[in-house]
Amino acid sequence: MSNRTFVAVPGATIVLLCSLVAGCGTNGGGGSAASPSAAIQPVSCVINADYVIDRNDKRRVAGYAKGIFVGRVAMKVREVTDGASSKTIFRFDVLRTMKGEVDRSVEIDQAGTSACPQVDEKLLEVGRYYVLAIGAGTPPLGLVQSYPVSQAAAQAAERDLSKADGAIQEVAEAIANPIPFP
Repeated sequence: MSNRTFVAVPGATIVLLCSLVAGCGTNGGGGSAASPSAAIQPVSCVINADYVIDRNDKRRVAGYAKGIFVGRVAMKVREVTDGASSKTIFRFDVLRTMKGEVDRSVEIDQAGTSACPQVDEKLLEVGRYYVLAIGAGTPPLGLVQSYPVSQAAAQAAERDLSKADGAIQEVAEAIANPIPFP
């Protein structure tokens, strides 16, 4: 049996790496490198996404995002792997829109799946509350950045944004003083 690994990178093609043992790369080992068959099983998968902004800088995130809101993950809709991209689509209940126009219920896609995670980023969790920055487009909307918040902080922001604290207050300050995206 040969050692086979898939490496998925958004916007690129899937690269198949295999060692030339037990027929990998020939017609005798479950498929060729030119036309892999269903017998090839992924050993590991990692998504290493590149971003046009520093996602750790809330002011840059605020300047880039088309919408920012406080919400709760209502459900994981599905995981999608098509070609070189893998993503998980979540439905959110929106408690408070902080920037842009966001419907009361919205679908967001996050790079990575449970089987193929994005490097250095955990998947969103059903039932948890977040401040989310999203991109433009048609649903599902792309996730730019997420900041976990407590249920109490999210509910306080729903009632009165000025009473919110922690990440919600930091993002509100960043929205007031964004670094515009060129």
